[in-house]
Amino acid sequence: MDKCIKLADTVVLVEHLSDSLYEKVKKYEYSGEPSFRVDITDLDLEEERNYFVSRNGKESEMIGSELLEFSALLRAIAENLIDYNTMLFHGSAVCMDGQVYLFCADSGTGKSTHARMWRECFGDRVVMINDDKPLIRIDETGIICYGSPWSGKHHLDTNTSAPVKAVCILSRDTENHIEMIDKDMTMQYLLKYSYRSKDPSRIARSLAMLDQLAKKVPMYALGCNISHEAAVIAYEGMQEEV
Repeated sequence: MDKCIKLADTVVLVEHLSDSLYEKVKKYEYSGEPSFRVDITDLDLEEERNYFVSRNGKESEMIGSELLEFSALLRAIAENLIDYNTMLFHGSAVCMDGQVYLFCADSGTGKSTHARMWRECFGDRVVMINDDKPLIRIDETGIICYGSPWSGKHHLDTNTSAPVKAVCILSRDTENHIEMIDKDMTMQYLLKYSYRSKDPSRIARSLAMLDQLAKKVPMYALGCNISHEAAVIAYEGMQEEV
């Protein structure tokens, strides 16, 4: 089937969408004129499998076609969204009191666990925009975070959006502490945790967007343990006006 979905205020036509994949993206279904279209081919699936193998080892050859299709679809959409001032990030996006805090870290560090601490500590004030791969639109209207269907193993995402208040880089520590990252250092983190195109024109566009993000949104380094105290210290530490 062919279906349109709306991501970061951009309508995408997905051609030949399987029933199982439709179940994953139907929350974002939209009726409207698409800005672009994608169609996942056998070549795309093979390239995705090779990518998994290169990152995770020989056993990745056994990954099922449904997961490969879902991942290939994400890559195709992320690539095209760059043309519409939107970047894919690897992180947990927590919306509290109408503003988004984006937590980034290497896999296994505890982004999702820290986001859960916010939900437990602050209750209904918190909405999970996305627990793994949110989208951020960066243009003259502002810097806005959006949900996406690619939301990690717990499938925590909301089809909504809110302005980005801060970006926070997590690391594990026995004591909780947070410091602002100097703006001269922010680009290296943004490059690490954002989608990277191989197309020269899109690389240039991505760098320009990340530069705007670095200039307009403060970035923090949070050392934390698994506790509600960590959530409180993180929140309070990111309220400083800059």
